[in-house]
Amino acid sequence: MVGIVFYLVEYFPSHIAVRLEVNNPLYLISVFCVGELLVHLTRGRVGTQQASFFGCLKIVMLAAGVALVPLLFAFGPVQWHNMRDVQMSRLHGLIVEFYTYQKFNPNDPLPSWFVKYYGILPFFLVGALALSAPRRTELPERAALWISFCLCVFSLLLTLWQVRWAGLHAAMSVWLMIVVGHIAWRNVAIRNGKMIEVQFADAAMKQYLAQGLRAESQGKPMRVICDPDIAPVLYYFGGIPAVASYYWENVQGLQDATAFFTDHGDAVARRIAKERGLTQVIVPAGGRLQVLFNFIETGNLSVTDTPPLLATRLCSNTGGLPPWITLDKGLTRIGRQEFSLTTAGGVAPVKGRVMVYQLEPTEGAGQPTGLRQHPGNGNTEPCGGVTRP
Repeated sequence: MVGIVFYLVEYFPSHIAVRLEVNNPLYLISVFCVGELLVHLTRGRVGTQQASFFGCLKIVMLAAGVALVPLLFAFGPVQWHNMRDVQMSRLHGLIVEFYTYQKFNPNDPLPSWFVKYYGILPFFLVGALALSAPRRTELPERAALWISFCLCVFSLLLTLWQVRWAGLHAAMSVWLMIVVGHIAWRNVAIRNGKMIEVQFADAAMKQYLAQGLRAESQGKPMRVICDPDIAPVLYYFGGIPAVASYYWENVQGLQDATAFFTDHGDAVARRIAKERGLTQVIVPAGGRLQVLFNFIETGNLSVTDTPPLLATRLCSNTGGLPPWITLDKGLTRIGRQEFSLTTAGGVAPVKGRVMVYQLEPTEGAGQPTGLRQHPGNGNTEPCGGVTRP
């Protein structure tokens, strides 16, 4: 309606004419048909519209409406478009902005296209085709990709026809680059999704752990011994100091942490805990802790020593922990908390993978060796079986 109103304002009542080179109601018909055609084709693609004779007839009529303006331009009366006039067409041939690209740059058209004008942007047309497979794109992404691709190809053809459209093609190419880049990144995230999601989950879990430990401590001083990978996050988000960290000047802290976790009994670990005033030890699930400190101590990635290292006893089901190391069920509940994490692949549930033990090296109080109190029901189980209630 807006287009018709402005057409009437400009031409009514003295200049009513069909002039396809300017504002005209016929363009409104084409735009309406394009929108309706996209709706019907999308419904058919997703299976929400059943095929029928009248449905197919409607699609044919809409396609004819889309083709109406180009057909009238090519085969309609000469007076409907001034470029159909021979003399006007010859005059336009002398204006630079109406040159074809070949005429505008006859010497080195292909190298100039990449080097002088568009750089790497044309390659995103190939990238769009590579990402157009259903297994690589979701339906909304596919719609955005194909619309952007068609607009880019259309502006490319316009630029080859008349160089005045070169700026439009550059804009469409940049937009296509954004769409292709987004879909490509999501594909990389899905392909490497496990690693990327684990990295995000670990970072979120560490931050949550540090903040939770700080809140649970209720102002009581905490000094922990843990994997060096956790130490910076504990101090940054929770203000909790740790013994070992990835810092080249913290040699003594690394040596003490190595001696603590590679102790085959508990005498060395207990001495270090006393000297440093340690209150907790934080143990991540899996075998990283014992492998890391065994390698630092011996240079060997294989943990085969017997009796088992303290790190092995903390992380596995073998038990054998000294009585002054007991599971802190409140803090472990924080380390085992479940929460949701939003990643490139969507919202994923994340479960903490950390156990926290209380250290009481001066008192020696604790539960029987090798058993830990379950944080939810008071039952005992091997340390590797602690779960969130």
